[in-house]
Amino acid sequence: MQVNLKDKVVIVTGGTAGIGAATAIEFAKEGCKVCVCGHTDKRLEEFRAQCRELGYEIDAFKCNIGDPAEEKAFIDAVAERYGRIDVLVNNAGTNRAAELTDVTDELWASLIDINLTSVWRITKFTVPYFKKQGGGVVINNTAFSGLIAQAESGPYAVAKSGEIALTKVFAAELAPFNIRVNGVAPGVIMTPLMRSHLSSADDLNYRLAQVPMNRPADPAEVGSVIVFLASDSASYITGEIIPITGGKYAVQDRRTPWQRHKPDELDNGAKFM
Repeated sequence: MQVNLKDKVVIVTGGTAGIGAATAIEFAKEGCKVCVCGHTDKRLEEFRAQCRELGYEIDAFKCNIGDPAEEKAFIDAVAERYGRIDVLVNNAGTNRAAELTDVTDELWASLIDINLTSVWRITKFTVPYFKKQGGGVVINNTAFSGLIAQAESGPYAVAKSGEIALTKVFAAELAPFNIRVNGVAPGVIMTPLMRSHLSSADDLNYRLAQVPMNRPADPAEVGSVIVFLASDSASYITGEIIPITGGKYAVQDRRTPWQRHKPDELDNGAKFM
């Protein structure tokens, strides 16, 4: 597979934890010059230490996603340091559980801004650098709830659905400039945040109820798809959203294959949870 990413300059927003951190490390493995941003000094230093322990040098900038001035300053700082930007991964996002009728104007505005409007702004700030150098790649970390909405996460689902539309419009408008724009839609991913929300094995089983592979993904499994989309092997892919869900909702009866086979017949000792 032609990856050809060595020495490419890659930005990952919200890149100090979870999918963002895993994605940054996957790019570092390919020899990229990786820059991430986070909003707290503590988390930035923890991430730098994690990278040093793994043997990677990844630049970590402080940036409050949702603040246009800080977003632009971050993009400009990366371009100034390295002279170019080759890949932008819009990963930063946040969610708050609440029924739509209980969501305040302030919460609605905050979730839409961070999960949707900031993706538009940061992409807009990066595009001039792409145009100047003759091309680039944008990958947006959307969410499966942008494809099939999730109850009690209404503003997040609306924002992620909008991000999917934004991805497709950007892909069309930027194609003449050799700029590709795609997205991924992760499902059940075992991030530290996900672990903190799991109260029991039953809670995990509930989340996996429609996942044929019957397991959550490791964040690196999302990161590796993002790396592929940024690579030369994906050179004719733009305007697409790639679900990374273990086959979620692929069939109505995902339990059937697990129930038909005895545990000792299954590969790697897998079993229905």
